[in-house]
Amino acid sequence: MPIEIKMPALSPTMEEGTLAKWLVKEGDTVKSGDILAEIETDKATMEFETIDEGTVQKILVPEGTDGVKVGAAILVLAGEDEDASAPAPKADATPAAKPARPYRLHGTVLSIGALMWAAAIALYGADPSDSAVGAMVFGIGSGAFQIGLLFLLRVLRRTDALGTGKGARRVLVVENVFVGLAIASTIADAVRISDLSQPGWLLLDAFWPISMIGMFGLAIRIAIAGRWKGVSRFWPLVAESWAIVVLRPEIGGRSRTADRSGEPVAVLALLLP
Repeated sequence: MPIEIKMPALSPTMEEGTLAKWLVKEGDTVKSGDILAEIETDKATMEFETIDEGTVQKILVPEGTDGVKVGAAILVLAGEDEDASAPAPKADATPAAKPARPYRLHGTVLSIGALMWAAAIALYGADPSDSAVGAMVFGIGSGAFQIGLLFLLRVLRRTDALGTGKGARRVLVVENVFVGLAIASTIADAVRISDLSQPGWLLLDAFWPISMIGMFGLAIRIAIAGRWKGVSRFWPLVAESWAIVVLRPEIGGRSRTADRSGEPVAVLALLLP
């Protein structure tokens, strides 16, 4: 008899979650302890392992689906003596259709951050360190943009935009660290506590341009991997290439990646799946 796998409660208070990513496909054979999916709650992204055995007959809920209720059927396993190619039974309730743009929220955060950064540059230029207000406004705009980059990196991971290998995941982890350190540098600049005459502060400041060079490298990989289609496949190169053109690290001075605004990245946000 087919086995229905249901949305688990991964915490005592969990009522629904996002089925972020399937780690199996229809036709795969699974055994107890295998990881089926990554499920995102309001607190964390967690792996969901099965206690059943069989062959994946039907995936009922597409990855990227938000608001999947605990207890809703998400997958059907065929038992060992069953034909996995036979039609799967219908779920108790019609599963939610895959959203047209499952990463709309991520794109919105990225777009808002890019436009805030653009506005800060338009108001105070790329290096407003002589003005306390300018430094704060630029820091808020830069920080919003960098937070948007973290959301973009999450989309890259969920969609396997770089590929499915361990190397691709490691690269994304490293870039997340770089962006996180760049955010720390931005906060220090905004509150005017950094001292670039000190090697430690100078090194921290360097992670802003390093993180942007890393994003350009990811854009190259996205184009090569070809998992994103159409304009989305190549626009990251356009959106991130400006950082290479205008990057002007200054020895003993403040490194800046922005002589231009973030409009290309805002466009990229509109092209996310």
